[in-house]
Parts: sequence; C-alpha cells; structure tokens
Amino acid sequence: QQQQQQQQRPPPDMSSFPKNVRATPEYVAQFRQQLATQPHARVEVKRGEVVTVRVPKDHDQPQQLTWEYNTEEYDIGFGLDFENSEGLVVPLLPVMRVESTAQVVCAQHTQEAAQRGAWLLRFDNTFSYFRGKTVFYRVFVK
Repeated sequence: QQQQQQQQRPPPDMSSFPKNVRATPEYVAQFRQQLATQPHARVEVKRGEVVTVRVPKDHDQPQQLTWEYNTEEYDIGFGLDFENSEGLVVPLLPVMRVESTAQVVCAQHTQEAAQRGAWLLRFDNTFSYFRGKTVFYRVFVK
C-alpha cells in the first residue's frame, strides 16, 4: 500500500528550489551576524551526517514555509519532507547539493493539504568524508 502511495505522488516541483539567492558579500555577512547570537539559528553538520530541523505545522489550513540558509564554508545538501500527524513522511524536495557559502539560499513551499504535521528540513553532509559544515538558517511560517 505504501508503494502504491509513492507511485501515485506527482514528481516534486523543483521550480521553487532554489527560488531566490542573495549573494552580495554584504548581505551574507549581515545574515550571519544576525543569526550568530540566536540559539536555534545555527547547526553543526558533521562529516557523513544528516541533520533534520523539524518545523511544526499546527493548523489544518494551508500554510507557507519560507527558509533561508548559508554555510560557513563549502556546500551542503538540502531537502524538504513533510511528516503528517500519522507519521507518514512525504518527500517534497529531494536532497540537492548547493554551494551556499557565498550566498544565502531562499525558497518557500506551501502545504496545501489540510493536515497537521511537521516540515523536515534536511541538511545533508553524507557526501563529505573530511569536513563538517556550519549552517546558519532561519524559517518563517505563515
């Protein structure tokens, strides 16, 4: 039954990934400076590791998730899933490696389904055998 559900899903909409990139050195420096003092705006992703950030969707109506992120050095893989209230994880954006050192990557996703759950932001460093990554990020839900 789960295989049938996966086969019936349409392919992910890649038009929003990455939707917007802010790449001036001034903007990147300002972004990092703003997030440096916030406790939940920075994550260390060790070599060979995936870090998942859970963002709750507490309403039954459609909501829009907007995210921005930047790595201190090197690239990082990024993907987005949605876990419904029954624990079923639905892939929304496949993990893609993005060079996000000299830019702040910005994108958004609207969850049209009338269900509660959580978005799962995946910062994937499994391709790196030698280097951990520091990721600065912020998330908005409306």
